[in-house]
Amino acid sequence: MPEEEREKREEVSPRTLDHVRLITEKQLEDAARRQKDSGKTLWDILMSDLSLKSLRELLTYEIGTKGRSLKEVMLEEGLATEEELGGLLSAEAPSGLQLGEVLIDKGLITRAQLGQALIEQERTGHPLGRVLMNLGMVSAKQLSDALRIEKPSVPVKLRREQLVDTLLRNKTIEHEPLMNLVRQSEDRGQDLADLIVESGVLSATQLGRLMEKELGFPYINLSEYDVDESAVHLVPESVIRSRLILPVRREGKALVVAMEDPNDISAIDDIGMLTGFKVRPVLAWQKQLVTKINELLGEAPADVPVEGARPLSRPQQGREPVLPSSRHERLDELVESVSVVNLVASIVEGAINSDATDVHLEPQANDMRVRYRIDGMLYDVMAIPRNIEQGLVSRIKILGNMDITQRRLPQDGHFSMEIRERSYDMRIATLPTTLGERVVIRLLNPGNVMLGLKQLGLSEEDFTMVESLIYEPHGMFLVTGPMGSGKTTTLYAALNQINVLTDSIVTIEDPVEYQLPGISQVQVDPKIDRTFAHILRAVLRQDANTLLVGEIRDSETAAIAARAAVTGHLVFSTLHTRNSVSAITALVNLGVPSFLVTSSLVGIVNQRLVRRICPYCLEEYQPGEALLRELGVSESLPEGTTFAKGVGCPSCYHTGYRGRTGIFEILVLNNELRELILDKASEESVKRAAVAGGMRTLYDDALLKLTHKMTSAEEVSRTVHVER
Repeated sequence: MPEEEREKREEVSPRTLDHVRLITEKQLEDAARRQKDSGKTLWDILMSDLSLKSLRELLTYEIGTKGRSLKEVMLEEGLATEEELGGLLSAEAPSGLQLGEVLIDKGLITRAQLGQALIEQERTGHPLGRVLMNLGMVSAKQLSDALRIEKPSVPVKLRREQLVDTLLRNKTIEHEPLMNLVRQSEDRGQDLADLIVESGVLSATQLGRLMEKELGFPYINLSEYDVDESAVHLVPESVIRSRLILPVRREGKALVVAMEDPNDISAIDDIGMLTGFKVRPVLAWQKQLVTKINELLGEAPADVPVEGARPLSRPQQGREPVLPSSRHERLDELVESVSVVNLVASIVEGAINSDATDVHLEPQANDMRVRYRIDGMLYDVMAIPRNIEQGLVSRIKILGNMDITQRRLPQDGHFSMEIRERSYDMRIATLPTTLGERVVIRLLNPGNVMLGLKQLGLSEEDFTMVESLIYEPHGMFLVTGPMGSGKTTTLYAALNQINVLTDSIVTIEDPVEYQLPGISQVQVDPKIDRTFAHILRAVLRQDANTLLVGEIRDSETAAIAARAAVTGHLVFSTLHTRNSVSAITALVNLGVPSFLVTSSLVGIVNQRLVRRICPYCLEEYQPGEALLRELGVSESLPEGTTFAKGVGCPSCYHTGYRGRTGIFEILVLNNELRELILDKASEESVKRAAVAGGMRTLYDDALLKLTHKMTSAEEVSRTVHVER
């Protein structure tokens, strides 16, 4: 910036700021001093000190006699560009600003960076979180933590101020010596508490006892504490080091964890997910944490890439590349290292402890993102350092009996692990990406097999209808819905209701995920032409009473299943359709004649899964008119109807939800509906007749569970098409 322009900006901006009293005279003098010392522009310094609200007020404040705003003056005088100022005046949603403020409070971004992100958001229209990730300002894990925090952790600056205030209030140290220590702390970038202890003003224990009264958390002196090493190994080393936490002992179902910031909710949630223990945070000083962690786990490893400096040897045509020996030895060492072995075990155990259904390991530019799918939603739990990423993936592939040298093609595998005296089957799928191999582990919980119809969330009326359908002597019973809507679970629950002592039951699945006692299960394998249709033909010669066809995917399978249903078999199967009526159209489109559809089909269940509100933090509230209009029920709900939501607590990892339940639409075919199908009536006509005959739609069942406070309005809107 030219010297003349710099002087002009310094001359106008400070006078205006002081005039509108958005900052004090002392703050203004301090900003000017920092500007002189740092060489930064005054604008950049003010961006780091003022709130966004104050900056907006500043830019729209009228100055001078011509009624011009400061923004106009700055633009005309060349003190700033329209692009620089535009983001500050944009109509940003409160949630976006709140996210930005949380990230600033945690020290993850500066106000100047937030201003830049807001400008970019104005240009692109993307959500603020996506903009911050695209600009490389935050990682997915940091963003996830910020979004799910109920009570923000205390950032370094506020911790320092809180410590200073406590020391002055308790007259533990005089003002001037304390201010000297604060300045030293800022200059060195050292924790103030550690500096106070080093200087001999107070011992670590004296300072800890003082702060435990202030914060409400017990203090422990780690230099004198005998840490239970078995507790330490419950948490992955990468989490311990990145979060600067240390598990010190177990107390029944609780894990006591020493933390620099006992208010760090996201860290507490992550540890709870990974260990399955209730976390009890205690206060410890930063230097003692670092020293004790290094004493127990060794010095932090250097960040050396696993790949090494040498490239792969050029592969011969049709063969995999050969690993150079040094790199191969390094990979073998990583795969078998205790840290990687323990890390894999911790990730899997953590997923099981948190009732996750899947683990996603996704390579990013700087690390590997680890996420758990809990109640249908993905949650970030940790980031794996880049230097052990390849060793981690290779370890998982070895467990799954997969080829660790094959990284160019997708692979599938599986392994079993016994945890808490229960065996869990893990199905692994890898996918090569531009940043490395992506791995998804499906966790098959044997407890899910034992679900009965009563546990699915069916209302009493719906339960009676479904039970009558599965006890029909013959016919086809379909469960429909998108992927991940719980169709297989419903079919397994139905099979568990049927008497295996008197009936012969065979299933045809791809893949067979759970073993059902007393039932013959067949795995589809297209590689050897063992398809649904071929196996189904063979099963019809096996004197079976009940058949489960995992999915009707083609016309041949659809035709055989329909014929089996009219020749004395009870056939269960699934289809991917948006509602129950469209399943009829899907069968016709697969080539099943209308007369065969009407004679074979007995009933259709269309379903979705919604998250249940956590019972430990459920809070009732009166819905506003806008929300009722959004749900399409502004006039139909009785006056005084209340909804509920989860405000977030440790039991639900501050999500507000715990567990899932089903919402259902059950279509039972009667003579009127069969006539309409034979007459090739439209889906809308069939649906109207079904509703007139007593069918409750998916939307109606969702509203019923909403008003019964089982789920939230957000879940209904996310899961079900809202009828207007």
